[in-house]
Amino acid sequence: MRPIPWTPRPYMIDAVQHLCAHPKAGLFLDPGMSKTACTLAAIDILKGERAVHSTLVVAPLSVVIVAGDL
Repeated sequence: MRPIPWTPRPYMIDAVQHLCAHPKAGLFLDPGMSKTACTLAAIDILKGERAVHSTLVVAPLSVVIVAGDL
């Protein structure tokens, strides 16, 4: 199964930037507002900057398949 391209909405970009800027951050968004996808995108950015070495994400399989290899 191929990953579906992720096109973030403006509030998602803000969420990713917030996670990258604050080491101890949380996202308090309503259900279905892409908290997991934003978190995966932030992890990808932080791994690229070598600020994160390993992570554990517990998420539904459907979210993991959609995110693919961000």
